Order: sequence, then C-alpha cells, then structure tokens
Amino acid sequence: MSQPINIFIAYAREDKVYLEELRRQMKILERRADIRIWYDGEIIAGQKWNEVIEAELEKADLFLMLLSADFIHSEYAYTKEMAQALARHERGEAILIPIVVRSCAWHYTPLAHLQAPVEGKPLASAAGGKRDELYTEIVNAIVKTIEEHKKQKDDEARYFADEAAWKEALKLNSRFGFNRYLAQYPQGKYAADAKNGIADIEREEKAEKENIERKAWQQAKQSNSVSAYQFYLQQYPTGRFVADAKSAIQNLEAEQQKQAEAAELQVFESARQNNTREAYRDYLDAYPKGKYAKEAQSAIERLDSPLPPSTNNNSDRKVFLGFLAFAVIAILIFVWTSVQPPIYGEQTETKPKSDTISIND
Repeated sequence: MSQPINIFIAYAREDKVYLEELRRQMKILERRADIRIWYDGEIIAGQKWNEVIEAELEKADLFLMLLSADFIHSEYAYTKEMAQALARHERGEAILIPIVVRSCAWHYTPLAHLQAPVEGKPLASAAGGKRDELYTEIVNAIVKTIEEHKKQKDDEARYFADEAAWKEALKLNSRFGFNRYLAQYPQGKYAADAKNGIADIEREEKAEKENIERKAWQQAKQSNSVSAYQFYLQQYPTGRFVADAKSAIQNLEAEQQKQAEAAELQVFESARQNNTREAYRDYLDAYPKGKYAKEAQSAIERLDSPLPPSTNNNSDRKVFLGFLAFAVIAILIFVWTSVQPPIYGEQTETKPKSDTISIND
C-alpha cells in the first residue's frame, strides 16, 4: 500500500469556516487513507508551534492555499507559509493549489500563474447547494492532482529503486545478481543489459568448462590408458570427446587382448617344448581357463599314465620297431638261403686236378 499524501492547508483565521467545510468535503479521502490533512489546529498543547509548522511545511506533498484578502494581509501566512510552499512547488518537491474562498486581488500575487480550481471562482459567491457543487469540483481537482502526484512519486520511487537494484547487480556481476534484478524489474530500464550480462557470463562459463574439459582430454591422451579414458568419461559423460574416448578404450582393450593371447601362447609353447608335468601345471596355474587348458590337462594325464618309459617317446619307439623289423627280415633271409638245394645247371666250384679221379680210370 502506498503512503498517503500529506496535505498542508494554509488559511487566515477569518476563513476558518471555509477550512471546516473543505475538510468535511475531503473526509472521504481521509477515510480511504488516500490523504493526511494537516493544518495548525493539529498542533498539540505544549508543542512549539513554529517548529511544528516548519516541519509540516517540509513534509507536505500538496499545499492548499485558502486565498482571501485576510490571507494576503496575514504576515505569517503570506510571507512564511505561502513563500515556502511556492518555493518547494517551483523546485518540484511539492504541488501548490490556490483556492479562492473570498474575492481578492490574488492575481497580483506570486500565485497568479497557477491554475485555481473552478476557474478561481470564490466559494463565498455561492451558497447552499451551489457552494457544495463548487466544493465537489474542487475535491475532484484535488483528487486528480493527488493521483498524478502519486503516479509521479511511484515512478520516481521505481526509478530510484531500479537504479539502486542495477547498481547492486553490477556490483555482484554474476548470474545471480542479474537474475535478481530481472525478477524485481522484468521491464526495468536495464532489463536488456541484465540479459546481456547473463549471456556474457554463460559464454565465459561455457568457454571455461570447454577449456577444462580439453585439458582433461589431453591428460587422458597423454596417459593413453583404459583407466585414464574411463576417468574422462566419468567426468564428462556427454563431453566433446566421448566418442574418441570410447574408441581409444576399444583399441587399447583389443591390443591388450592380443598381447594377452600372445603371452598365453608363449607360455603354452614353452610347456610343450619342456613336455613335463610341471611345465603344463605352471601354464594351468597361470591360465586356469586358458585357450590351451584342455590340451595342457591332456598332456599331464598322458605324462601321468603307466606306459613303459621306452614307449613314452614316440621317436624311440619308432626306432626300436624299425630295428626289430630289420632283424626279423635278416634272420628269415638267412634261414631261407641255408635250406635251399643248389639250382640245376649251376656250375660248382672245380677242385684241383690232383685231387680229381677220372671215370675212365
């Protein structure tokens, strides 16, 4: 709720009846809390009247000067109250409305340039209902002035509040500060500047985040390990280099798998060359579910079988069987040649003549 308008009524003692009539006409505004009317009758006993009047003159938003020849004649009303009210009016600090209650030469006063309600028609010139009509027009003019003054005050208050809020936003120079200004003054004087400030901060934050992410990616590339790339993905699950990180992990895992398979093959080949139970057992300890686990297990079982030692070696067995076959064949040939008679017509060995007996002899 806005503060009521402070109205200061200056009058001459001789015109108090018009003061009371005007107050009655304006009572409806006081009931609505639109205005607060002050006149010297509000001074409490014991107060220093000059100081109280001085304070009210400085506090007033609207001055009502009840003009008459007695008002102009009053030294205090004319030279003190009217002069100070006019000065504040000229400075734009308050509004002064002249109300002619009795005919007088007010056009020759410093108030002559001001517009008086009901075209300056004196209230004393009408009576009964006609005077009430004049009061009604005067009240309407006062209400209009009050509304304009309130709007002006509200605009000024908004202006200064807007300025203060913007200064605070600039001081903070943060998204929070600019957003707070926009929440208070969405259509404020600096709304566009606040939005631009937020956009600038967001761009800077985005650039900073990208720079930090780029450094994290460079560190991952320098490490060039699965754990380094996985750490990057944990930090930036939707980052710029997610696809590259996943691809690098796949390549590294494939290379590691290849190296592991080569290492396993090397261990198994070594076991096979040694061809001992211990060598195959070492392989199985290292690769219990390895690619060659079944072959190693079979080799162990073969080595543990009760076959003669000579048959444990295939090459020795082949040599032995070959030699045995050769021996058998040789024996068979010898026996066969020994029991066969000489072949018919074959010449026999000729004995020396000295030992030969002739048939003719």
